Amino acid sequence: GGGPCGTARTHLQIEAMVGAINELNGGDGFSLGSRLIPRTYRFNYTYHTYPAGSWATHGRNLSRATFASDRCDVVVGMASGCPDDEIAAQALVANETRRIYVTGRDPRVLTAGGAEQPYLFSTYVDSDHYARAALERYRKLGASSSALLYEVNGDPFYAGLG
Repeated sequence: GGGPCGTARTHLQIEAMVGAINELNGGDGFSLGSRLIPRTYRFNYTYHTYPAGSWATHGRNLSRATFASDRCDVVVGMASGCPDDEIAAQALVANETRRIYVTGRDPRVLTAGGAEQPYLFSTYVDSDHYARAALERYRKLGASSSALLYEVNGDPFYAGLG
């Protein structure tokens, strides 16, 4: 199918995250277990795309087929770029197929239809308010300065920070 929606480049973020995790412990991946029986695991992933604007004709069926597969455990949904209604619909498909659906989208938008979604996990950060609460928490912990680190990559989200 086509390229990822918008300019978010989520697939590059996933590749970087999975690559970093899989390089832990000398390339053996992340560890779970006890000191006596250490076990390491590596992530495998696949990403699929469908042409922008074709949720109803391509995306829904691709999502159903992919999520229903025994090779799919976790779905990382687009954080930005695709319309909210497509993300909400895809989250419902993930819940129907009992797959964990992780997205950076606002859960209030994704659950506006009132459907119970026990498999939906949102990493949404309310950028209009979270900084104030975080700074207050850091002040209470004794912090007296802060630093802002960001990547210069042409992403409009970061415009004007530097």
